[in-house]
Amino acid sequence: MNALRISAHSMSVLEQYSERRYLDRLAALVAGLTDGGETEEEILAECRELAARARANGFTTEFEVAAYVACSFAEGANFGKLPQYQNVFESPSLPARAKADMLLMILEHTSRSESREEDSVAEQEETREQG
Repeated sequence: MNALRISAHSMSVLEQYSERRYLDRLAALVAGLTDGGETEEEILAECRELAARARANGFTTEFEVAAYVACSFAEGANFGKLPQYQNVFESPSLPARAKADMLLMILEHTSRSESREEDSVAEQEETREQG
C-alpha cells in the first residue's frame, strides 16, 4: 500500500493557508470589539501580532489563542497586567486550556458588570429627564 506523501514545500503552503484562514476568522470575531476606527488590514495585523504573543505565553490551540486575542482587544494589549487577569498568568501549574477558560470567564464577568453599569446610568438619565 502506497502512503500519500506531501512535500515539505506543500506542507508549508498548507500551514500558511491554514494560519491565514484562522487569522481571518479571528479578525472577524474581534472586529466588534474595536472602536471602528481600524481597517480590516490593521485588525488582521494586530491579530497576527497578538496571536504570536499568545503563543509566546504558552497558548497553542485555536481556542486558547482566540481567548487571549479577544481579551487583548476588549481590555487592551497589556490586559495581563490588570489585577483581575494577573493571577491567571502567575499560575504556572494551570494548563493553557484552563487559563484560556479563566480569561474568558473574567472577560465575560467584566463585560456584564460594565453592561449593568451602563444600564444603570441610562435609567438614571431617563428618570432625570422624566422628573
